[in-house]
Amino acid sequence: MEQTYGKSMNQKTADIVIMNEVRASVARGEPLSRLLDPWVQASLNQRYPAILKFMPTNNETIYDKYVVKIDKETTAELKSFMAKLPGHVNVAMDGVTVLSKQKMW
Repeated sequence: MEQTYGKSMNQKTADIVIMNEVRASVARGEPLSRLLDPWVQASLNQRYPAILKFMPTNNETIYDKYVVKIDKETTAELKSFMAKLPGHVNVAMDGVTVLSKQKMW
């Protein structure tokens, strides 16, 4: 019996899957090159057949195509949150990562 995987992989679906992987990597403090690791790619290909042809091939592509979007979304979310606060708000933030734990001081 032939095995079917439902919808075929296209660029839009692949971008959603890869974006989620990048979000997870950034949140865990892992290097972007993790997505270039053959074992990670094999795992992704097993979960999402035919995704390999859509995978980025270098760190610059991952950064430009996915990390910049995440940064813009996060900045817009922070601006939106700040706009909802009543009164005049003064906030100073210094982000730091220590022992793979992200903290805002």
